[in-house]
Amino acid sequence: MIIIGADHGGYELKESIKEYLQEKNYDIVDVGAFELDDQDDFSHFVKLLTSAFDHSNGKSNSINNIDNVNNSNINAINNNNSNINNNSNNNYNVRNKNSNNDTNINNNENSPKIIAVCGSGVGMSIGLNKHKGIFCALGYSKEEVTLARQHNHINALALGGKNVNKEEAIEMVDAFLSTGELGGKYTRRMSEIDE
Repeated sequence: MIIIGADHGGYELKESIKEYLQEKNYDIVDVGAFELDDQDDFSHFVKLLTSAFDHSNGKSNSINNIDNVNNSNINAINNNNSNINNNSNNNYNVRNKNSNNDTNINNNENSPKIIAVCGSGVGMSIGLNKHKGIFCALGYSKEEVTLARQHNHINALALGGKNVNKEEAIEMVDAFLSTGELGGKYTRRMSEIDE
């Protein structure tokens, strides 16, 4: 599942990314914005993104009380919950430094991923990184996003609607969704900062 959201600064780019992902048949939950509103705030969409993330990981029973998420998106989250591993311990395992077992932090292929877009991408990145279990990187290039997935196990990608064009964004989204995490020392490092 891909949870996508944007404020006014990222609305147009989010819509382009969403259209691309729909063409590729990805399972998408769009938390808004659903129209261009110059007065909306990125912080509102950070809350919607993190609530949808928690719900899809089985950390809350319902997001029906969240405003600005249309009913079809709420139903999509509720219906897909049965396809997602609800045991959060499998998603955030801490590796013992002396162990030879490499367990990825977000090792479940069904774990949700977030794509967040605001004007610069910075606000979304800061807000998402404050939430336990979310590792967000601000995308500048396909190469950086690939490394962030491999080495830092990101499960959220922030993009700047004012800094990135559609083609660049699609390249970064493809890298984000197709690149796997490296285990070993990278898993240990990320587990240590998620304790």
